[in-house]
Amino acid sequence: MAPSLLAIGTAALALAGDAAAKQFVLDDTYDSTNFFDKFDFFESRYGTGDYNDVDLTSGYINYRTRADAQKLGLISNAGGEVYLGPDAHNVTEFPGVGRSSVRLESKAIYNKSLMVARFSHLPKPVCGAWSAL
Repeated sequence: MAPSLLAIGTAALALAGDAAAKQFVLDDTYDSTNFFDKFDFFESRYGTGDYNDVDLTSGYINYRTRADAQKLGLISNAGGEVYLGPDAHNVTEFPGVGRSSVRLESKAIYNKSLMVARFSHLPKPVCGAWSAL
């Protein structure tokens, strides 16, 4: 015999009561005042003979330090906004050092989390798109 809507509804309400009783606590806030302090910048190291020192995903890239990224305009935090982007001005020659970009690795480790984020702009989801969130 198929379960009735009343039985399903009762079970759903019982489970919802437990979920509603749980409280979320804000542990961290990432904004333009502290965003870059919350991450380590992975730096590509050419010349070691191990391509994992350049990029763990084998991309044609040149990950830059925080200082380099700021000088090159790859990162900024102005007007309450955080900007991250690849070098969109220079042409790279293959073989050689790949396009300059940033790879951020969180300093914090979370076992379970609910993350809420607002993005002003993300690249279109096309082949070769840069975003890896």
